[in-house]
Amino acid sequence: MANFLIDLTWQRHTLGYELLPAVEGQPEEPFLSRSGVGQPQRIVPKGLEGMFYNPMENSGLFVRFAGVRCAEDLLDFTNKFGLLTAEGYRLYDDVPDVLGHSANFRNWLLRKEDAQSRLSMIAGEDGIFLARSEIYIVRDKTGAPRLQYRATTLLSALWIQLINALTGEREFRDCLHCGRPFEVGPGERRLDAKFCTDEHRIRFNRRKANPFGVTTQRGVMVK
Repeated sequence: MANFLIDLTWQRHTLGYELLPAVEGQPEEPFLSRSGVGQPQRIVPKGLEGMFYNPMENSGLFVRFAGVRCAEDLLDFTNKFGLLTAEGYRLYDDVPDVLGHSANFRNWLLRKEDAQSRLSMIAGEDGIFLARSEIYIVRDKTGAPRLQYRATTLLSALWIQLINALTGEREFRDCLHCGRPFEVGPGERRLDAKFCTDEHRIRFNRRKANPFGVTTQRGVMVK
């Protein structure tokens, strides 16, 4: 699949976000989630003031999202890039639901070698819904015509990024230190790289050499 442009005008709330605990079912104000009636663990903005920007200027954002493994990771990601599913007056993210998406991203990236056949099997003859978007023909920075997908949510835009990567010549693997996927190949990490950054390579080897920590003469514990 040829590369295309992805556009999204998205909001990041100025005061950041907070993680709210799950609440058992409340019949007077039912909240439907994947787990049934009640309120799931969720992320909400601390205030209504925000700024608009285009998060899709970061072409590797879907890889960062694939590294989200828990509620705290998701909160950190949201503080940097905004809510993923908020539309209209909905100002929260259902944490279990969004974590399910990030787990799917990791699964697809780490099994990219058979992505084409798996996508074909899942899509079937009728296709399968992934995300809402609008398609435009625009001019890129060079003046050439390009297809542009305008997503309705950040999560939709990330799915578009992911599918574009799966159908292209890109390879991903897990970092041995943090466990997050990273891209290897031309312009990225070396094909034989095992860590997403040099810093994580150093930290991994340091812990391997000193699994219980070593106290230096100055009394500083090496971890």
